[in-house]
Amino acid sequence: ACYAGTQKYSTAWTGDNHSIWAHLQMAIPQLCNLGMSGMSFVGTDVGGFGSDCTKELMCRWVEVGCFSPLFRNHSAIGTRYQEPWRFDQETVDIYRKAAQLRYHLIPYYYDLFFTGEKTGLPIMRSLVLHYEKDEVAKECNAEFMAGPNLLAAPVVTQGDRKKMVYLPAGTWYDYWTGEKISGDQGQWILRDAPLDTCPLYVKAGAVLPVWPKQNYVGEKDTNQVLMLAYMNRESLRKTLETGYTWYWSRSRQELWNKGATSGHLQKVISIYSDCDNDTLLLNVKQTGVACHTGSYSCF
Repeated sequence: ACYAGTQKYSTAWTGDNHSIWAHLQMAIPQLCNLGMSGMSFVGTDVGGFGSDCTKELMCRWVEVGCFSPLFRNHSAIGTRYQEPWRFDQETVDIYRKAAQLRYHLIPYYYDLFFTGEKTGLPIMRSLVLHYEKDEVAKECNAEFMAGPNLLAAPVVTQGDRKKMVYLPAGTWYDYWTGEKISGDQGQWILRDAPLDTCPLYVKAGAVLPVWPKQNYVGEKDTNQVLMLAYMNRESLRKTLETGYTWYWSRSRQELWNKGATSGHLQKVISIYSDCDNDTLLLNVKQTGVACHTGSYSCF
């Protein structure tokens, strides 16, 4: 849908797809391949452009689309209208859940976009980018990484309500339930995946900057940022021994320390933390400009 070099100026989409399950299945390798090729700000027509989308296909597609850098629903004239309320209330609820997750993760995505602009690393990534020696990861076309810390394994097959998820070696946390899964080697697990759930896992040691639930950017005060820290053994030991929590914000190019300045024009005025020996929750109150654009409305 564009020429090589367009990534310097604009976004791109994967062309006029159709509302069929095969095109949903294609979406993951398409977007990951584009990212690995240097074009990261990309997406598909959520729900499909041509043909008539079904309720189940729309629900599963939005669970993929909410993680893609470019997230939009688009359909052709003469096809079934694809606004979620054109289906039923369950579709509206599922669509809202996916959209709210995306808005919740906007600070994390801001960091990924900033990193991508500086390094070329894509936002939506094939597992092999981080696990190049894992032979199974090389063949995983039905799951992907959102940045280095989130692994999404959406359902892309009609009728399925369970998902075989491959987790590379290490410790992972189920985003929805908090379940901790560890292994010295990569492993397959069977995860329940009702229509409203995309299996999602967080890598141990990750810190996710997130915003409170909101319907659009700027609806709520974003001078308060939550940091969800999924502790690995070493980071937990350091926190408990020193009483300090360290985390890295690539968009500021600085290591933050409790009570220290964070960014050239911004200062952390307080950090509240609560730890249950696996997960650390940080509530960061800040003052000053929140990002390089000089705007108060982004992280």
